[in-house]
Amino acid sequence: MDLGWRSSTRLRRYAAAVVLVLVAVLLREALRPVWGLKLRYMFFFPPVMISGWWGGLGPGLLATALSSLAITYFWLPPTYSLRVDDPTDVAGVVLFLAIGALVSGLIEKLQWAKRRAEAHAVALQREIDGRERAQATATNLAAVMEALRTSEERYRLLFERNLAGIFRSHRDGRMLECNEAFVRLLGYASREEVLARNAKEFYLNPDDREVLLATLRPGMVISHQELQWRRADGTPMAVLWHVQETDEGYLEGIAIDISDRKRLEEAEREASELRAVANLANAAAHEINNPLTVIVGNLELAARQAGDTIPRIDQTLQAAKRVQEIVARMRRITRIEMADSRLPPMLDIRRSSD
Repeated sequence: MDLGWRSSTRLRRYAAAVVLVLVAVLLREALRPVWGLKLRYMFFFPPVMISGWWGGLGPGLLATALSSLAITYFWLPPTYSLRVDDPTDVAGVVLFLAIGALVSGLIEKLQWAKRRAEAHAVALQREIDGRERAQATATNLAAVMEALRTSEERYRLLFERNLAGIFRSHRDGRMLECNEAFVRLLGYASREEVLARNAKEFYLNPDDREVLLATLRPGMVISHQELQWRRADGTPMAVLWHVQETDEGYLEGIAIDISDRKRLEEAEREASELRAVANLANAAAHEINNPLTVIVGNLELAARQAGDTIPRIDQTLQAAKRVQEIVARMRRITRIEMADSRLPPMLDIRRSSD
């Protein structure tokens, strides 16, 4: 398709040269009554120059040859013949052919120089565009590198300053990375000391780790898992464990010390149980107090009627009042008293009701 287009363009250029010569012939022939056989060459220089400029060397030479034939046939004696008798006219035709060929050649060389200059300009522009693109690419790359550096620095600061313990390890327990919070959580002196350990040593029961890893798969996350770890000095501790396994087989996770929270929960549970005991005692005291009041009243009435003849009534009345005092104290309980931290919690009614 490209070759056909080029052939069609070349054909149009040669056709244009023929048409230009034909126009010059018609115009010069139209002026024959005015100029006769004079100025025969003047009308044919423009077709030669235009054909050479637009079509190149070939169309320029064609226009020169056709113009020479037309001049010889129409305006050189004997007219309407290609024979030339006058040597001066022969020299004129030869000179015209030489000038036409020279003009066509110069125009062709000028056009070639122009095309070469344009090609150099295009190549230079491409080189400039390439350099600009390279510079833009370098600028973008520098921006990306700066963004990566900033992101890496932000990640490092987040990793280092995080209050939770962050770690990264092999599946077999070999430690790769950890932050300072993780070191403090386990009670070690330095990060190097932690990284020299195997993660299995952090578990109070190493089997717990194996049970968890048996359920872990690449891309899977285990969250809010409570585990029993131990510090560097062997002290047990409760941690909340969040971990995931990467596609490369590494474990990345977060460990949070929840020992204080567990102790607080245990204390709250014990306090709740003791409050339940106190509430039960208060309710029992209320239920005992009503019939006890009747008993005490009847005993007092019986004692006044019997006088000193029945000393057992007085003793029974004193015991009933003692029970009534205990019941009253039970109803006034305001706090829980622990008898001994090594013993189960006990309720001291006398001290609790003061």
